[in-house]
Amino acid sequence: MGVEVLGQASISGTPSTAVPDWSDRWAIQRSASTWTVSDSGSIAVDGDLYAPLTSVVAGGTAQLGMLTAIVGSLSLGNQAVMMLDDGVDALETAVVPGRARLVR
Repeated sequence: MGVEVLGQASISGTPSTAVPDWSDRWAIQRSASTWTVSDSGSIAVDGDLYAPLTSVVAGGTAQLGMLTAIVGSLSLGNQAVMMLDDGVDALETAVVPGRARLVR
């Protein structure tokens, strides 16, 4: 499932604090998909995007703003802008042998 923000549509908000080990993440997606933000659409959130298999495509005068983003690929065209306000922090998850995890 992907996300489309077209025309003058926007997504805004704050991250959930109710999901254990994933606080400050405003969106978590583990499956491959494409997120499209175009025209003058915008995403402005105070949180992190964790979607390592997702392709993000932005065009027109779209604006994307969040703390950090972990995505499979990012494509910006025309006058689209992506603003990241923080570095990638360590995920506070238990070590599981054979499973990769982010560390700082």
